[in-house]
Amino acid sequence: PLLPEAWLQQAQTNGHALTTSDTISKQEQAEEYLMMSLRLSEGTNLDRFKSLSGQSLNAAKVNALVEQNLLMHNDGTIIATPAGRIILNAILNELLT
Repeated sequence: PLLPEAWLQQAQTNGHALTTSDTISKQEQAEEYLMMSLRLSEGTNLDRFKSLSGQSLNAAKVNALVEQNLLMHNDGTIIATPAGRIILNAILNELLT
């Protein structure tokens, strides 16, 4: 059973309470970054995405989503608009395929 006391003891003893960890590829890190950052008001830094994945997001797809008022492109950052937030999973699918 997962007990908070056991977690706290392990965290205090080891400095963390991890029981397992998985290494993910740079591409997976980039995808996770995109999925999480587009949910934030700060949005996705395109240079950071590129440094993680080794490639840029498809500019034509980004521009199409900007034209549809689903994303804003501002100084190297893309941000989901209120309309885009409603369908963010579809936007992520478009950008990641």
